[in-house]
Amino acid sequence: MTKTILVLGESGTEEASLTRAELAKYYEEKVSYYKNAPINLVYIKFVICLVDHSSMVFNLNNVRIKMEKWSTKTLGTQPLEKMSAFFNKRAESYREVHLGHVGIESKQIIASFLPSNVKSIIDFGIGTGLELEEIFKRFPSIEVIGLDVAKNMLKLLRENYPTQNIKLHNDSYLTFDFGKLLYDVALSVMTLHHYTHEVKTDLYRKVYGSIKPNGLYIECDYMLSEHQHENPQEMEDFYFSEYERLKEEQGITDDGEYHYDTPCTVYNQKKMFVEAGFVNVREVWQKENTVILLADKQAK
Repeated sequence: MTKTILVLGESGTEEASLTRAELAKYYEEKVSYYKNAPINLVYIKFVICLVDHSSMVFNLNNVRIKMEKWSTKTLGTQPLEKMSAFFNKRAESYREVHLGHVGIESKQIIASFLPSNVKSIIDFGIGTGLELEEIFKRFPSIEVIGLDVAKNMLKLLRENYPTQNIKLHNDSYLTFDFGKLLYDVALSVMTLHHYTHEVKTDLYRKVYGSIKPNGLYIECDYMLSEHQHENPQEMEDFYFSEYERLKEEQGITDDGEYHYDTPCTVYNQKKMFVEAGFVNVREVWQKENTVILLADKQAK
């Protein structure tokens, strides 16, 4: 059975040998969810959690990239999956995995950032709508426009919220027509950590145009922060280079959306917001690698 060997600490003086079966014993639903995905930081974090259970202490910031490079070379990777196929396969386990991985707090707290006078939001990459429970508690009659490429996710969302005012579109938000001046708030939750600066900035310009004057954009996502990493930019560069390497190795030449984590630094995220036209960009919440940013659309 293949073993995962992690060298821990700057000097590499500590080691942990874990079989995939041992991982599954503690994180069965997470391993199942990601087993067909490229091995990246998400997988490594699960291993780290297991090591923590053995009370082994190490400096994560100094070894994370080293571990990532080792894992991809040693364990190899599965074929990259189209984004819609990846999430359609995992729709049933999405809630349990993501509430455990990112934590329910990051979903619940989003409602607290919505302005008191909000009437309509567009939630792109809405998935199964984990963030909606608290939003509907605070705003029972709010209108929600939801976009997602995974129809199985949207089916579960509709089952969970059969009576609320929700309009769903099974479409990619990269090509969707957001319209002009339609929404009080735009929202994205754990969906944008797969795209380049250029793709994101173009999307943010569309989002900006769809929000009403004095409107708000909220982004909760996996980002690389100085709170967690000594050199966030180095990590960002590594993830993007790995993605390009994998596409080349697998002969992928189209511009399709493939599932692979390429998180950006918080600094770069804020910069992209400003380039798209937003003002007063600020970080309002952070836990591990999950960050919430707010950005305003100023009335002209």
